[in-house]
Amino acid sequence: GGLALPTNMITGFLKPMHDTAQARIHSASWGSNTASYTYTSYQFDLFVYENPNHLVLIAAGNSGRNGLGSVGSPATFKNGLAVGASCSPDTNENGSPQFSSLGPTADGRLKPDIMAPGVSINSASAGPSGSSQKCA
Repeated sequence: GGLALPTNMITGFLKPMHDTAQARIHSASWGSNTASYTYTSYQFDLFVYENPNHLVLIAAGNSGRNGLGSVGSPATFKNGLAVGASCSPDTNENGSPQFSSLGPTADGRLKPDIMAPGVSINSASAGPSGSSQKCA
């Protein structure tokens, strides 16, 4: 099992999404357990460099329990935003939850670039026909 990515992320994934679907924002929540700048990181950087009107956000990862340097590629890229999880106001935790991956990258860059709520998130859900589902 596991996620199978195209060898060439630009031609196999990003370019069709950009050109055919006309998407200008891409958000991904997958990655690896290496804080290195990988070929996949490079491909995301190259794509954003060649398409400056496209914003890419990638989750920093879920390896925060491993401590500093746990940010995962491709969130180690340079031309987009690596997103870490923050605690919601209604939790008893402050700052970043234990699972959210931390920088720095293997080459010393600070990551994540931005934080967003990642704990105790409420969302509407579909219910049976004629019913109402509300956020708590």
